[in-house]
Amino acid sequence: PPRGRGEPYHKRNVLLLGPSGVGKTALLRAARLAVDAPLVTADATAFSATGYVGREASDLAWSLLGAADGDADLASFGVCCVDEVDKLCSSTGTAGEVNTRDVQAALLKLVEDAEIDLDERRTSSGREPSKKRITADPDSTFNTFSTKRVLFVFCGAFTKLLADLERRGDFTASPDDLVAAGLIRELVGRLAVRVRLDALSVADLEDILAADSY
Repeated sequence: PPRGRGEPYHKRNVLLLGPSGVGKTALLRAARLAVDAPLVTADATAFSATGYVGREASDLAWSLLGAADGDADLASFGVCCVDEVDKLCSSTGTAGEVNTRDVQAALLKLVEDAEIDLDERRTSSGREPSKKRITADPDSTFNTFSTKRVLFVFCGAFTKLLADLERRGDFTASPDDLVAAGLIRELVGRLAVRVRLDALSVADLEDILAADSY
């Protein structure tokens, strides 16, 4: 069962690095079944900074509430998986890079114990920015949903970074490696667990096909 709200809790958010098809999201779905927690997945490229066309990062919390059938207490111990986060790592110096870094900053707010206003309502044209309220104030009297205990898992192929690691003979990406790849340093600092997944071999694929599905 979830820990009590009054107990100290230090979550260890995760970054999974590995090529497409290696099973990053499948691994999370299997883990979710083991812990019986609500899980939502989203493509990082679907998000945009506030004021741009696209989903807002706070939509992750709304999706998590939906996966928990509206139970905010259950959702507060859920898992949010953001896939293809490497697509937000632009290094071209173009105007689009500003937007991708803004999206990373918006995701950072969620990872950093945000409080999201549940009284916010959608309109036919989407959510009204003037009514949007994301804060880290634990003494808020508003009807809010806290992401303090929500585990965030970011997944990405990071093809160039993994190739560089292979060439150097390193297995684990350092924080500086991830910043050089395009992630903002503040977000990297909140990803305490970083796991590299190797590409599946032919033998691995044969074992998967022969095994019973979970």
